[in-house]
Amino acid sequence: MINTFKMKRKITDFQNLADGISYFIREEGKYKIRERRFERFGDWMKDNDFDTTFYMLILKHDDVYRNKCYNNGYEPTPNNVLMFILDYVEMKCSPVVVNELECEFNNITWEFNKYYFQLIYGQGIITRIYNVDDLKLILQI
Repeated sequence: MINTFKMKRKITDFQNLADGISYFIREEGKYKIRERRFERFGDWMKDNDFDTTFYMLILKHDDVYRNKCYNNGYEPTPNNVLMFILDYVEMKCSPVVVNELECEFNNITWEFNKYYFQLIYGQGIITRIYNVDDLKLILQI
C-alpha cells in the first residue's frame, strides 16, 4: 500500500524545488538583461553628453513632481531613469569616502561623472546627488 502522506509531501517538495529553480532562472534572466542595459548605457555615454541629459533628468524631479507624489499618497522617489542611473553607479563604481559629506546615518557614496551619489539609510532611503567641484547639493529625493 502506498503512503499517500509521503507521496503528497514528495509532490509538494518537488513543486517547491521546481518553483525555486524557475525563480533562479527568472532572476538570472533579469541579471543578464540588466547587464546588457548597463553595456548599452556605457556605449551611449561614449557618444553623448551625460551632463546635459542628467541635468534635464534632475529638473524632472522638481517641486511639481514632489507635490504630485505627496498628493498620490507616497514619498517622492526617483523615476525609472534616475533609478537606472543609481543602479548603474551602485553596480559599476566603487564607494568613496568624502569627509565633507558626513552624515549621522549610515550612508554610501559613489563618484561618477563629476557627481557624488549618496544613499542615506534611516527609516527609509534618501538619495542625494552632489556636484564634485563645489559639493553643491543638486538633488535630494
